[in-house]
Amino acid sequence: MAMALISASGTAAPLQVLLLALLLAASAAALPAMDRARWQVDTVNRRGTSLGLVMSYVDEATALQASGYFTPWRVLPFVDLYGRRFHVGSIRGVNVIYALTGQRRLNAAVTVQTLIDVFGVSGIVHYGTAGSSDDSLSFGDVSVPKLVAYTGAWTWKKFRSPKES
Repeated sequence: MAMALISASGTAAPLQVLLLALLLAASAAALPAMDRARWQVDTVNRRGTSLGLVMSYVDEATALQASGYFTPWRVLPFVDLYGRRFHVGSIRGVNVIYALTGQRRLNAAVTVQTLIDVFGVSGIVHYGTAGSSDDSLSFGDVSVPKLVAYTGAWTWKKFRSPKES
């Protein structure tokens, strides 16, 4: 690369030197933010494995915080990464990292993949609202399905609506 910056007469072209200097300055300016994020992630990971907790709605996070079960980690209570805030703490002595995914499965996929790749969580738990057609289930019951199907964003239409085609 250095050879390409030197002209046939053996002197460096001023424009090429300026471009190289700008590239180096831009790289150096970007490093502190990445170094900070890397330091935060390493600090969180040094405390041991965590359980990943994901939820879709702010109300679910508010309920978790109001319950008193989640205790933020005093050293580093959160890490902002990839446009999301990952809350670091524990629930009854178990290390937990929770994040809001937002709606839609792409948001959930990005958040879960970040938890797995960056924080190396031991498992993922989805916490939040869900519906059921089983009348035997009550609020607070935990159900583990045998099969899962994604039906997409479901929109009900009136019977024989004009949009039916």
